[in-house]
Amino acid sequence: MHFVPLETLRDADQVAAAIGSVLGLDLPEGGDPEATLHQLRTAIGDRPRLIVLDNFEHLLPAGPLLSELVRACPRLHLVVTSRARLNLAEERAVVLEGLPFPGSGASEPADERIQAALAYDAVRLFVQRARRARADFAPDEHDLDAVVRICAAVGGVPLALEMASAWLRVMSCADIADELEQGSDLLESQNRDRPERQQEHARRVRAVLAAAFTG
Repeated sequence: MHFVPLETLRDADQVAAAIGSVLGLDLPEGGDPEATLHQLRTAIGDRPRLIVLDNFEHLLPAGPLLSELVRACPRLHLVVTSRARLNLAEERAVVLEGLPFPGSGASEPADERIQAALAYDAVRLFVQRARRARADFAPDEHDLDAVVRICAAVGGVPLALEMASAWLRVMSCADIADELEQGSDLLESQNRDRPERQQEHARRVRAVLAAAFTG
């Protein structure tokens, strides 16, 4: 498998060189397309290959290059992450959504509500991450009611749940839920060592959620 990070690229003409780099090629940017395709095809060969192209949304004009590659190399598989569809005939889109979470307002007894809530991935993830912030965190039914509100406020998005859980150092679950429902900019990463790509993703998550709150 080859991983090709694309977030720093500014122009679609740079995509071929980026792919070539992980294959051990030194391709000039903006070179002859036919020659470039031939070199890539030769480097890929007839062996099974998986190439992951990460953050493709700002490089969509390079889409035809991907089509040419998969046609020329039948055993090549491309996984492309993008916030926009490529609109290629070969494209098989998989839409990534938030983790599932329960609805609110359940009337079951407390112990049943706790078990029911913990059956959902979003709730379990929040509780798991919350214990990093507070090792003694043992949510009761009131906490879990608030956690369900938190999950709903962020649409089950894993990174948003992780950032929200960090506030348990200084806030209750109910307070976190209240802040998120009021559109507070609570989802500010507190981890200074978080990779810049995750920091940027966090900013996009906050922007999307803000649009949902105000739309």
